Amino acid sequence: EVAEIDYRVFFRPVQGFFPQAENGVLMRKALLYEMLKHEGYTQFDGILNPDLENGNNRLQREGKSRVKGKLHIDQISQGVVIDHLVWGTAEQIAQELDLKNRGYDSIPATLSESEKTFLKTNLPELTERELKRVVLVSPEATINYIRKGKVADKFVYLLCKNDNCITKAQKIDKKTGEIVFDAINEDVPPKFYNDDGTTKCRYCRKPYIIQTPKVSEQELTNFIDALPKSIEPIH
Repeated sequence: EVAEIDYRVFFRPVQGFFPQAENGVLMRKALLYEMLKHEGYTQFDGILNPDLENGNNRLQREGKSRVKGKLHIDQISQGVVIDHLVWGTAEQIAQELDLKNRGYDSIPATLSESEKTFLKTNLPELTERELKRVVLVSPEATINYIRKGKVADKFVYLLCKNDNCITKAQKIDKKTGEIVFDAINEDVPPKFYNDDGTTKCRYCRKPYIIQTPKVSEQELTNFIDALPKSIEPIH
């Protein structure tokens, strides 16, 4: 059975739609090459372009000095602290990062009086994929890289809120049959630009509005001002 084309035509030796389809692939490759080639163009070799690894998707936060007698994240000497998590998500994030099987320790901490949850781990740092996994579970968590007992880098990793954006990926949960979002399938890191003071995703153009009260107005202003004001191609 042939769905669209009569079998008397489909099997004739003079039909040309199979070669046409094959030639179409080659033509698209040639057109894409002509559009993308330039002096700095390199063929994709399976490693993400370094320009995409650390883009304008990190809202830098200022570290605060340590207060004696209080619980602070810099009480570990080396590792990553994921702070300001959605209530009760620390254990889930530890599972998402597969900390136990990778041989890394994790310490989930919950302060019931303020309903604050954070996770301490001796991971050296988080990859783009791991950061995606964290914020898919707990959006706008603060990531702290601890070096020699001090906060060396502190930022909020932003992921586009459009569930159909290329920076996210859908898959079907085999157990429940539900559509879930999986950060591991897409290597495209989120990037944003400044559209007259509004932060927008460079891929789907969806505006992004910061929800966490932990980000100060000055930190947000610094982030938006540092964003490109137009969508420039990545070379």
